[in-house]
Amino acid sequence: MSDSDSIIIAENLSKVYRIWETPSARLKSPLLAGVASLFPKKSAPHRALHARAARGWRDFYALHDVSFSLRHGEAIGIIGRNGSGKSTLLQLIAGTLTPTTGHVKTSGRVGALLELGSGFNPDFTGRENVFLSGAIYGLSRRDMETLFDNIASFADIGDFIEQPVKTYSSGMLMRLAFAVQSAVDPQLLIVDEALAVGDVFFQQKCAARMRQLQERGTTMLLVSHDMGVIRNMCSKAIYLRQGRCVAFGLCDDVIRQYHNEAVGGAPPVGETQESAYLAQPDASIPYVLDRLLRDAIWTNPKKNNPEEPVSILALAVRNQQSEPTTSASIGDTLVVEFAFRTSSDGPFHPSLEIKNRYNQVVSSLNSHTLNHPPILASENATTIICVEFDARLEAGEYTIQANMGRYDGLPNRGVKIASTPWLGPIILKWDYENKKAPFLGMFGLTAKISVRSTSFHSMGSIT
Repeated sequence: MSDSDSIIIAENLSKVYRIWETPSARLKSPLLAGVASLFPKKSAPHRALHARAARGWRDFYALHDVSFSLRHGEAIGIIGRNGSGKSTLLQLIAGTLTPTTGHVKTSGRVGALLELGSGFNPDFTGRENVFLSGAIYGLSRRDMETLFDNIASFADIGDFIEQPVKTYSSGMLMRLAFAVQSAVDPQLLIVDEALAVGDVFFQQKCAARMRQLQERGTTMLLVSHDMGVIRNMCSKAIYLRQGRCVAFGLCDDVIRQYHNEAVGGAPPVGETQESAYLAQPDASIPYVLDRLLRDAIWTNPKKNNPEEPVSILALAVRNQQSEPTTSASIGDTLVVEFAFRTSSDGPFHPSLEIKNRYNQVVSSLNSHTLNHPPILASENATTIICVEFDARLEAGEYTIQANMGRYDGLPNRGVKIASTPWLGPIILKWDYENKKAPFLGMFGLTAKISVRSTSFHSMGSIT
């Protein structure tokens, strides 16, 4: 890839922070290091003084030797656990941090949503900050006057546009910031989880705007813990762990590795590897299992444990069109597929449990309550379970868990013998402000309403 094709070129980026062991070490250690520098480097006094100085600090690598490039018009997601270096990488690219080693080159106008209110003067009104932001990007006042109505309409904060931004809620601040950054026609848009503070309706609005920007050729760099956002908006992803880039490639491949490691334990830092189960597929696996593995949001890194009667291999979530998804509208049909392999004979009972954001199990769909006969799988057989349901739950984020159990004599459940971790989030959305909802409340119950009326004359005839 030539430099002219790239809007970002990052080479060997590292960011190191010096952490002092004690407050006094901030003074003593530099003094000792200064005295050590007065002696020849190989002399005993230099080595002794330098060793004493070094005991006063340790270096923390927030980012370690990360390299990648991004073409014009591409969208790349950055994923990883908290503290993995995602925000540090974005700040280095945006220019708000200076790398300790390595360098990064960007071209074109860069719009960055890194922190709430970053770039805004808290004492200025929303209107004044819009024009201030335009000046920072090199736009004239006339240009910003042309854009202002569009920005104000998108932010939709009403008369607060004339109030100091220090009076804004976090949601209002993000509305205005995103409206400004997306309106100034950036060649590169950087978003660091900032949209998580917005309500679901504004998030939908932002997603539509970002797709419009992509269609116009804007390059995007997104950080999110929502794998649905990464899948939908990005073609590639970077997986950071402990400051290192452990995977860079197609979204589905990188997300699968992230899910596998988050559950089954990560390989040593600095080593990029795919799940052993996926890297060495069984040639006898039928097409449906290959498809499940390809689209899975989780695969078992331990593959199959012969000491366990059942091993769940992988799980995927699909919409009614059989497309992999982690996002739907309330009432949509979702299909959860999971495969298991047996090392002993059945019978077995599958179940799927769903939890809301308050850690409450809102539904348990199992073979007992769904009147499905037990699965009589034979030893070393691979079986795929398909659970289809209408997601008649209120909008929000949910997690799911698949289980296999044995019958214990009770009518509604079995004894769990194998489970996936809690997986997700599965996001259900609805535009309550503009669309009639199929139900209101936590659940959509199957119900009917009937009305019988009578006139006052007939009422009067009752004796």
